[in-house]
Amino acid sequence: MKSTSQKECTEAKFNSQFRNLTFLDHFKQKYGAKKTHMFGCANLFSEPFLCCQLKDFIEDQSFICNLQSELNKLELYKKDNDLYKFRQSSDLKNIKSKPHIKALTTMLSTEVRLWLKDVTGIPLYDTIDLTCSKYKYTDVLLCHDDELEGRRIAFIMYLTPDEWSTENGGQLCLFNTDEHGQPKEIMKKLIPQRNSFVFFEVTPTSFHQVEEVLSKNKVRWSVAGWFHGPNIERPHPYIEPVKPLSTATDIQTEEVKKWLNVSYLDIESALKHIQSQFEEESEIQLENFFLDNKFEEISHALQSDSVVWTKRGPPNKRNLYVADEGNLPKVLQDCLHFMKSEFMFYLLEHMTGLNLTEKTQGSKPKKAKSDSQLDGDTKQNIGEPSCRAELRKWCHGSYTLAHDTDTEAHDYALDVSIFTHCNDWKECYGGFISYIANGEDEELLTVNPSDNSLSLVYRDHETLRFTKHINHLITEIDTPEFYEIYVVFYE
Repeated sequence: MKSTSQKECTEAKFNSQFRNLTFLDHFKQKYGAKKTHMFGCANLFSEPFLCCQLKDFIEDQSFICNLQSELNKLELYKKDNDLYKFRQSSDLKNIKSKPHIKALTTMLSTEVRLWLKDVTGIPLYDTIDLTCSKYKYTDVLLCHDDELEGRRIAFIMYLTPDEWSTENGGQLCLFNTDEHGQPKEIMKKLIPQRNSFVFFEVTPTSFHQVEEVLSKNKVRWSVAGWFHGPNIERPHPYIEPVKPLSTATDIQTEEVKKWLNVSYLDIESALKHIQSQFEEESEIQLENFFLDNKFEEISHALQSDSVVWTKRGPPNKRNLYVADEGNLPKVLQDCLHFMKSEFMFYLLEHMTGLNLTEKTQGSKPKKAKSDSQLDGDTKQNIGEPSCRAELRKWCHGSYTLAHDTDTEAHDYALDVSIFTHCNDWKECYGGFISYIANGEDEELLTVNPSDNSLSLVYRDHETLRFTKHINHLITEIDTPEFYEIYVVFYE
């Protein structure tokens, strides 16, 4: 038989302050009016969306310590994809052998659920999703809205060290939205205070993220999940406008010879070998693509003050810098001209065996043109070869996410990248490009940035790509950024 002290130790007590009728009436009034208000024991924020922070959520501090001790002994699973990197437990509802975990689950699914139902007016079901998460140095959860069928209230209970500060990172960041309902900027940050409980309603605009953890010796522990209720109608996902295509540009043979490593003009040997390898793998990395002097000019120009870099979002899809093409140094203008040239289309056809210069009905790729058509002066009618090109800067916090509303995606496309300033780059920094099958997490291919290496990857509409979040480790090197010349060619 358990003693009284043991029984009390394993009982999760929802702080009585929040059950006080005077407090509850006042809180419900402010919540219903969507008004920001500080209650002392609770903070209610109306912007950018309604969010509440309850302090000293559980009365018994010894319960918190015992709960954390049990969580420390759980097996945690690595979660690592385009959106996040951290470790997470299985569903805590299924863990019956740990008394404090079981007590917390019971309290949340009964007393706290009924309290939230009363406060929000949402008819919550009696089941919840509940897991434990562990964020260490460089771990992160990027911008998302939590929308999934049945999810009505998201919550997080923090078990971080008492001395956690903004310098440690790991804050809960809340985004405002633009006229299309897309996340725009971080408007509110909440420090993960120990034994605090944060909740908000899951809506099409409840965009949030867990900021990257910057502390090397503190761990951000939390228990989090969702309360479920009846489904509500959601708007259709916003589809971004399609960016205009570029058509092939003219270029003279003499100009080509100023840029290209001559080994890639060897039709009988090099190009046939490249095509054979590409047709087998659907990807290839070609080193020393540009002549050394041109590559050095490009590298220097990309770091010059004359390049205007614009941050590109929205953050639920990407966060990177793209160069303003209207005000580029001449060598960068010439580089983009070369990459979009008619010659480049033909060269890539010989390297890949793909049809990039003629529009044909049907989906099977055509073989490349005859060898004579690699001449940079060719004036043949090649239909409407098309591509999109841009100069990108990658630094701490940059990423792109895989998403199925990508208007750039065609039935077939060839991704072409050349990187600069990445000699000191390591895979642990992030910044590598991953290709995955739509609807699956399994990685099909990884492209690591490498100086003056031409990366060619052929993908279809069922293949998604993302650039892994660049974490704080990159700030330890002398040049904590690298650049990419990115062009996508369409069949």
